[in-house]
Amino acid sequence: MPEPKEEGKKIDSLECRFKVKSNQRYASLVEYLNAVDDLPYPKTQMFLQALSAFWEPFALKWKGRDEEQVKAAASFAIKSLELHIALLQNQFGIVRAEKVLKKPEINEVPHKEIAKKQEIESKEEDPTFNDEIDILDKWINN
Repeated sequence: MPEPKEEGKKIDSLECRFKVKSNQRYASLVEYLNAVDDLPYPKTQMFLQALSAFWEPFALKWKGRDEEQVKAAASFAIKSLELHIALLQNQFGIVRAEKVLKKPEINEVPHKEIAKKQEIESKEEDPTFNDEIDILDKWINN
């Protein structure tokens, strides 16, 4: 993982911008967030909740936060993802028989196969998402 930047002056706010071409995988998501007037939450909150559920524990660990805080964030992320899974199942009529996820063996890294597949797809579609694959690949291989 990359080293955190040194803490110098305090940052009051951050801005995040990205572009998605209309033929990319994520285009419909961006269109939905921009077009729907009655979103369940403000779109910034929806974006940050999703980002937090997937990556906040890693960010806290990277920042050197204590193990208890990282574990609490990971537990909260897992609960958030479980609730979202239930929402998706309910909303789209999906029934899953298996609820318990198997812990991967040390040498078994399913994300690596997914990352390689996405890397191939992203190279075919558009190179702007190669950073996403590179970040995931670095995390898996370290």
